[in-house]
Amino acid sequence: MIKKYIFLAILTIIFSTQIPFTLNAQAQELPKVPATMEEAKSFGLRIVTGLPSATLLVWKEQAFPIFQSMWQLVQKPLKKVGEDAWNKVMQTLRGELEKRKPNIQKEFQEEKEEIKLDLPKTIDTGKSFWERFKELLE
Repeated sequence: MIKKYIFLAILTIIFSTQIPFTLNAQAQELPKVPATMEEAKSFGLRIVTGLPSATLLVWKEQAFPIFQSMWQLVQKPLKKVGEDAWNKVMQTLRGELEKRKPNIQKEFQEEKEEIKLDLPKTIDTGKSFWERFKELLE
């Protein structure tokens, strides 16, 4: 049922964007075929220079407002879905963190004790920095 409405909405959008183009194309008269190369050159230049402004005009007045309204229709439901998914992920992560918190604290304390025991072994207090640096290079 929802797929049917989405399909109809898409068809409506497509046809509503095409109607102005077809009506506009029927109302204009066709340009005359240029007789000389100079006329062809000026005709080509008019098309090439007019095309960017015409494209920009169509984009600003017709296409962009349609895309903007479509985005506004879709934005709220997408935001809701995104927030729900984010809340579900955070809830799961918080639960896992709470379950593992005692183990994490225990491992942290063990690592802390290991470092305290290994630290005197790694630092040789009888030698200067320069002597230790020389030993590294040898």
